[in-house]
Amino acid sequence: MTVENPLWLFACNFYRKPGIAAALLALQDSAGLNVNLMLTAIWLGRQQLAWSPEQLQQLLATLTPTDAVLLPLRQARRALKKLDDASLYAQAQQLELAIEQQQIAGLYTLCQQLSWKNADSACSHANMEAYFAGFADITHHPLLQNLLNLIEQAESHG
Repeated sequence: MTVENPLWLFACNFYRKPGIAAALLALQDSAGLNVNLMLTAIWLGRQQLAWSPEQLQQLLATLTPTDAVLLPLRQARRALKKLDDASLYAQAQQLELAIEQQQIAGLYTLCQQLSWKNADSACSHANMEAYFAGFADITHHPLLQNLLNLIEQAESHG
């Protein structure tokens, strides 16, 4: 599994766009959504690749092994921040990033194996909405609309 791949490079670049990181993290923290899967939805959508419900389930299943480690580590990292030990916090943050990179590598590998339906245009919104459909009350969440607006702005500016 190659950790340096087009999805990882896209994720790193897109995450840095104004407002994107904050919007993704807010949805992660408030609704339990997976940032890497949201970035995958956008990446596929920009390539005019729409995922089916079955493909989404396969992608979600790919997250399970890394989420089992990543979620408790994220909690521990946040707790370390309160200890005011910058070195320990930075080590936890680096480990969390390495696991997220592994998670994206798994998503990328699966994306390369699946057959995709081509859409007529960019379908980032459709992929995101398909993912959000599995979460109660998320479709009217103000953070979701904020993220969709930011994605639209980022896509219109390249």
